[in-house]
Amino acid sequence: MFLLNFGVIKKLIMEFQQISESKVTENDALWRYIDFNKLIDLAINQELHFTRLDQFPDPFEGVTYNLIAERFFAKYSNITNPSIDKNIRDEHNRNNEKVQKEYEDESHDTQRTQYTNCWFKSNRESIAMWNLYSNRDSIALKVNAQNLIDYFKRNLQLQPLAFYPKYKFICGEISYLRLNPFDSFEDPKLPIYNAFKKDVAYDFEKEYRFLIVTPTSESNSNPKFFKYTISNDFIKLIKIVCHPEMENWKYNNLKKLCKKIGLPKPAKSEIEMR
Repeated sequence: MFLLNFGVIKKLIMEFQQISESKVTENDALWRYIDFNKLIDLAINQELHFTRLDQFPDPFEGVTYNLIAERFFAKYSNITNPSIDKNIRDEHNRNNEKVQKEYEDESHDTQRTQYTNCWFKSNRESIAMWNLYSNRDSIALKVNAQNLIDYFKRNLQLQPLAFYPKYKFICGEISYLRLNPFDSFEDPKLPIYNAFKKDVAYDFEKEYRFLIVTPTSESNSNPKFFKYTISNDFIKLIKIVCHPEMENWKYNNLKKLCKKIGLPKPAKSEIEMR
């Protein structure tokens, strides 16, 4: 039997980093609003799905701030004034087209190497999140934020050895900036990693993000979802909360099902609906 000593194992574990500005308190909670089928998939396959950044509707996911700014100015600064020399106009506009093409190529490569699993950071439920990311038959996973972060630190060694040491695992809160449309007058405090910023239109999500960064060289073959193996310790951390409008007979069936497949007993939502 082939054995690895502790020093070798430590080198093989995927690199973990928590963004320093995103420290959580001992009472902070994270929520993940999912439909019933994703709950069953989680239990049966023991996997969390991390979504590739180019699969989100926000086109600026993971793209550098400077690249977004350059694209903005190139897109909206074409010269059309006929009083300006045609050669100058044409050269300027060609440069703008080149910048936009470079943006498409670079953003494409960057987004295809990063995967995220998103949670809502709050100590209370959110009607907005229930409405946007679920239906009346859905549930939310609730977990203590620090406990989940500590779990991921311990659990990295369960991932396939092929991921080490090329892959990185990073967690932290999202910074919300004026990106879409881009605000050239904003002087933002940028996060350390580009994948931890979004447009201010998404600030209601209060997102805490877990990110897996894969090698650039594999960007052309990366799948749309990264299947992250979890252990039974993850199941022990979570609390299952049912949608506020879930009917009682469905709730009772869910309780029985969770018991059979080894999930925690689901709780009813604390939100009252008319």
